[in-house]
Amino acid sequence: MLLVVVILGCMAGSRWQFGVWHDNRQAAKRTLTDKPPVALTSVMKPGQAYPNNALGKPVTLQGEWMPESTFYVGSQPAPGSNRTGYWAVSLVRLPAGAIPVLRGWSATASAAPVAGTVDLQGWLEPSDDTNPVETQTTPPTYGSLSVAALTQNAKEPLYGAYITVAKDAPGTAGLIATGPTVTASVGSSTGLLNFLYGIQWLLFIVLAVYLWWRWCREWADQRDEPDDANVDPQG
Repeated sequence: MLLVVVILGCMAGSRWQFGVWHDNRQAAKRTLTDKPPVALTSVMKPGQAYPNNALGKPVTLQGEWMPESTFYVGSQPAPGSNRTGYWAVSLVRLPAGAIPVLRGWSATASAAPVAGTVDLQGWLEPSDDTNPVETQTTPPTYGSLSVAALTQNAKEPLYGAYITVAKDAPGTAGLIATGPTVTASVGSSTGLLNFLYGIQWLLFIVLAVYLWWRWCREWADQRDEPDDANVDPQG
């Protein structure tokens, strides 16, 4: 009975520590994506490599929609659902070049047209070049949101990144906004102490079981030993 109590107590302690570790990391992610936005032009320029510290960074930009630039990315999960559909993406022309803006998710490869000037706030995310194949041309559809695939037909210098926007942002009418699609990076040391404490509690369970096993073995050995007090010395 005591062993069961010890195991349950250690499991509770381990679960609590792992929970704290998870919560700390989630809080760190939210902190990264909820920082005050900065101008896109202060983070990167067209043709520049994606900055390592910019994953999920909130940015602002002012430009002009390029109405004929809309394309789609297939086989994308709906936010909060297992359904798959399409990302609707349109380019925004800026003074130095153009950048893809992920407007939102749709069950079909269709979205309302966009035009005119636009003032946007969103999250900066890196080009996804894992599957840049153009799967169909009408409407233009790709396997991933790859800037490299777009440069072949682009008339403007392109940023090596794209912008995701929140609900009710310009251009999201009729679409489900995705928000950040790439989780902001969190240092490996974030919450590490709590993670190690969680492992420590599991090791306590191993130790308790081992000590219980040793005690049971010694008790069994003692029962098997002859009682010297009852042995006749004369045989």
